[in-house]
Amino acid sequence: MLWFKHKTASEPAAGRKEKTIGDYLLSQLVRYGYGLTIIIIILVLVWLMYFLYCNVYQTLGQAEIVTQLKQKVLEEDLQQDKFNLVVEKLKAKQQAATSTPPLTGNPFKK
Repeated sequence: MLWFKHKTASEPAAGRKEKTIGDYLLSQLVRYGYGLTIIIIILVLVWLMYFLYCNVYQTLGQAEIVTQLKQKVLEEDLQQDKFNLVVEKLKAKQQAATSTPPLTGNPFKK
């Protein structure tokens, strides 16, 4: 003989609502939600720092290098006549390389 009444799974405790799967999932979401939110925020901040480094910091560094090179080029005196002579010789060399003499006769006959 039992001295106490055995509760079955279908009988909720007096004054308590029976827990459902949705309640369980919601409690787990709240339990782990704070940690997940912090991890997501940290990942977004790391990505933002990487994005700013690649697209802002490096671009500013390259712009500074370009301005320094422009100042250096302006300081040097370019010899325009020698530059034009080199360009003309390069063009002549390219034209000579592209024009090949036509083949005369059959190269495969003896």
